[in-house]
Amino acid sequence: MKLRVKELRKRDNLTQQKVADLLQIQKQTYQNYELAKRQPDIDMLIKLADFYHSSIDYIVGRETEMINVGVLDAERLHLVLDIINAGQTEVKKMRDYWENIKQK
Repeated sequence: MKLRVKELRKRDNLTQQKVADLLQIQKQTYQNYELAKRQPDIDMLIKLADFYHSSIDYIVGRETEMINVGVLDAERLHLVLDIINAGQTEVKKMRDYWENIKQK
């Protein structure tokens, strides 16, 4: 599995050494993540997602667009996740409800 950590690191104009230092890991370990020679465990994926203000799904390539979760408070984040996980019927109900609220 190829992670998007190189793309995110370059976006933030950081060196591998700087990221490794901030994550408190060896530079070689971080390099191996970028080269897909080593996969991070779940705790490191959480750290990477927090560090890059991203989702784990984006980092591992399951999402094509990055949601900047760092700008959402917990309540809004839960709403977004509920919408993402909702079925079509629920999404339509939420859309109708939201349109009703906006008209008031």
